Amino acid sequence: MGLYIKDTWTGSYSSFNAFREALADAAGLGWLGQRAGFGGDEPFDPNHPLTALLNHSDCDGVIPLQQLSALQQCLQSLTPKLPAPWAAWAAQFADGCQAHIDAAIDMRFE
Repeated sequence: MGLYIKDTWTGSYSSFNAFREALADAAGLGWLGQRAGFGGDEPFDPNHPLTALLNHSDCDGVIPLQQLSALQQCLQSLTPKLPAPWAAWAAQFADGCQAHIDAAIDMRFE
């Protein structure tokens, strides 16, 4: 079992969580463990484009189509700052955002 997001991600929940931690660090958002929903009480910035991904359930739900362009741009800007394998995963996730934008559909987590 693991997380599946069409054209975007197939992998374990633990790998997805590690990916999100690497993104938060690269974006200067700090450790996810301090955030609400991850054991802490600090809220996510609702205006940061990564919030749609970082503060999302890792097993169900959607990221709405209208949030995907900003998320894609943020991922593309972070990719050069990330080490392997996170850089490749960020690029793949950004490509998945574009596939969903092109298809005009929300990004569904399954």
